[in-house]
Amino acid sequence: MAGAAGQLLMHSWEVLGKGAEVTHVLTVDGERVAAVWPIRGHVERPDGWHVTFRPSRDRVSLGGGFASLDDAKREAEEEYGIVHEKGGEVVMYIVARKDLKMSAGKLAAQVGHGVQDALEICQGSPVDNLVDLHWFMSWVTGSRTKIVLAAGSLAEIETLHSTIGEDYCRLVEDEGRTEIAPTKTVLALVPMPKSRARPFVGHLPLYR
Repeated sequence: MAGAAGQLLMHSWEVLGKGAEVTHVLTVDGERVAAVWPIRGHVERPDGWHVTFRPSRDRVSLGGGFASLDDAKREAEEEYGIVHEKGGEVVMYIVARKDLKMSAGKLAAQVGHGVQDALEICQGSPVDNLVDLHWFMSWVTGSRTKIVLAAGSLAEIETLHSTIGEDYCRLVEDEGRTEIAPTKTVLALVPMPKSRARPFVGHLPLYR
């Protein structure tokens, strides 16, 4: 989700012109990559929208035949891997070990480490990972919801970690300087739609 210089990739639409001359331009990481415009200005036609890609990205025109502006925009976005999830709110899940009986302060510190580690995944992902970028940007520009769930053991969070994969979650390992001996305390997932996370963490209760 970040380039070599650490700059966050973003995608957006801008509207140029108006009326029959209007053009909707897709920008990805600061580069205008696609344009959506009405065919001959007859926007009332059912096939009235056309998509063209920049030759510099080896993209070809998709032609007309798009029944609506939204359909044409969706086609352009999908060509660049920008997928809009229909799985509900994008949230960050943090799974904390209940068996450690950490104090409220200790738990807060470990969750904080987990959030930081998960965001570092987002900032270090490949530049073409626009699907994850969409999740991340939805989370950042939304309510930034975080949900803390409870796990019963070290084995449980280690199994989740290996199942979900290092590209989408991080384990926090406490150094053992206070309260508990050195051990893994928290598993933090990158922001993702609830529908994507549910198969992995849907069985876990809220941490109370």
